[in-house]
Amino acid sequence: MPREVIGEGGALGTISFDKSQKQVAYFYGSMHDTPQVHVRELGGSTVRYLTHICRDYFVVAGEGSRWKRFGTAARTAPTCKAGSCVPPNFDPNKTQYPSILQIHGGPWTQYGKSSSRRSFNYFASNGYVVYFT
Repeated sequence: MPREVIGEGGALGTISFDKSQKQVAYFYGSMHDTPQVHVRELGGSTVRYLTHICRDYFVVAGEGSRWKRFGTAARTAPTCKAGSCVPPNFDPNKTQYPSILQIHGGPWTQYGKSSSRRSFNYFASNGYVVYFT
């Protein structure tokens, strides 16, 4: 019977098992961290990070950045999924922020929990409000 081994809610890349098939190494990214190499014992829940690429930068940016998902409606089209990411120390009373609109290029690639969303954190941490569709 299949069972979930990796269920952190992000984008899973290449996986590799050790010779005894007791450990699995995998490439995993989320919207709050750059893709990292992880190792997990198959019988346990402890995860070790083997890489820490830009981790300090994105942990700081991710703590201050805020995400919001929403949908937009059109008269002639189905609801379009969209979202925004605001900078750390965002002030809703401030009337102007520089903004960036990132438009998804098509339905054939993953966009929801993909590691490509780290660019949203990068722009937000530099003071931009990022809107994405």
